[in-house]
Amino acid sequence: DYLFTANTFHIMAQPLVAHCIAEGCQRLSTTGLFLVYGPFNYDGQFTSDSNRQFEDWLKAADPQRGIRDKEWIEQEFARHGRQCLADHAMPANNRVLVFG
Repeated sequence: DYLFTANTFHIMAQPLVAHCIAEGCQRLSTTGLFLVYGPFNYDGQFTSDSNRQFEDWLKAADPQRGIRDKEWIEQEFARHGRQCLADHAMPANNRVLVFG
């Protein structure tokens, strides 16, 4: 009924994020919710200077890492019949995105 992932999408290569979304959506019930916690960019823009610095640190460790755009995440979920139902602000420039 529910899936929750925290601080994962920015440390995974983008194709693995897409795979995670696909596999998760396949396993959820039709009324299930998939919650994603972490930092996200909006329209390709960082939400804070600290997220920009975090992105630099992520990419220095592995160029395939990075803060994902919310719009891209929404497109991936839409490919599997899910939409963003809520976007909650959290501490330290993080968000919780709720897909159903």
